[in-house]
Amino acid sequence: MEKESLLKRLSIVKLLYKIGIEQSRQSESTAFLSILSFHNSVEMFLVLVCENDPNVKMSGDKNFMSYWEKVPQLSMSSSMRKLNELRNGIKHKGIIPVFQEVTDVRLSTTKFLNENSKIFFDVDFQDITLFHLIKFEETRNHLIRGNENLVKNDLDRCVNEVSNGFYKLLDHYKETKKSEDDKSEFDFISTIHLDNPSYSENMDRKVYDSMKDVILKINQNFCNVGKALEVLSLGLDYRKFAKFRMLTPSYVYKDDDGNYIFGDTTKKTVNKDYCQFLIDFATDSCLRLQDFDFSYDPLDSLNLSDTFPE
Repeated sequence: MEKESLLKRLSIVKLLYKIGIEQSRQSESTAFLSILSFHNSVEMFLVLVCENDPNVKMSGDKNFMSYWEKVPQLSMSSSMRKLNELRNGIKHKGIIPVFQEVTDVRLSTTKFLNENSKIFFDVDFQDITLFHLIKFEETRNHLIRGNENLVKNDLDRCVNEVSNGFYKLLDHYKETKKSEDDKSEFDFISTIHLDNPSYSENMDRKVYDSMKDVILKINQNFCNVGKALEVLSLGLDYRKFAKFRMLTPSYVYKDDDGNYIFGDTTKKTVNKDYCQFLIDFATDSCLRLQDFDFSYDPLDSLNLSDTFPE
């Protein structure tokens, strides 16, 4: 199997695993659903192991535990048997495992994928990213560079790269959804503009300055509301977006080349965990948006005679 294809398949395994991790940290009433995601990630990994080894022949019904019979190098058979039993109990018998079992499965699945990725693919599972799944090329490149800076411990550059990639993602998505009047359905506000009085006008300068301050505050409040509506309308997690904003520079503007420039009057303290959160949030945002991506195609550009023949 070609390396590019292999890494893309492993990225899908990693995606299922990360979904399981997130589910496992929810409340006890729903955390058990992570077991289904963990099972899916392990099963997809097992299929990939067999497809990548021409000497392994899997015929007939592929029972989950039969992979260990065909591929004896696979580790942790007893832990994976427990995972399979819990999964079958949920799906076929409606048995809800206790919260401690969810924690145990999270740890055992993590260990299984870490051990066997190294054995069968000579790849550190922790180093596998989801970037291969991202279709937005410019954002993908920013995230790759951000991840490289994280590895090099250049955290400020990591933050700037990821921030640039995220905001360009939003721009790209909205830009491709404009109608004929150049209006985007994801733009919710219009700011108020106050003209500077000319010398021929009689407006008092103090009155003007006072009105200007009020309008600036109104515009800022509308911009904050508009950004919240934008994030929610795009289907992104607003609470995670709020954390993203807290960890990234608060002063953002775009230059003439479309690149975002970041400045901050108060230096934010970041660490590797914060940077990893930023990368994960931006990556998840990409996957959510491309899950339902579309472009505006005016109806009058279609040949209606072909669509509705007489």
